[in-house]
Amino acid sequence: MYEVKVRGGTYSRFFSENNKTYKGPFSHPRKILLYPDCHKRPHPKQGTGFEMSAGIIAGIICATFALFLLVVAMIIWRQVHKRQKQ
Repeated sequence: MYEVKVRGGTYSRFFSENNKTYKGPFSHPRKILLYPDCHKRPHPKQGTGFEMSAGIIAGIICATFALFLLVVAMIIWRQVHKRQKQ
């Protein structure tokens, strides 16, 4: 069993304090139990790669609706254009 704490830091970009590192506080300790051959198991948060977000689904629906409106507009335009020729 391991106890893990994480701490973040960043380097200063100012000329007067060149190469100064600002470090944040440590996180709360967390105990982790590792199993044999754990590096060979897939990560539980990794998906199949075919997951679609709500934005992608909304985009597909909007694009489909726009194509539908385009087809309807073309059909109506064609009918009106035929009547004007007669």
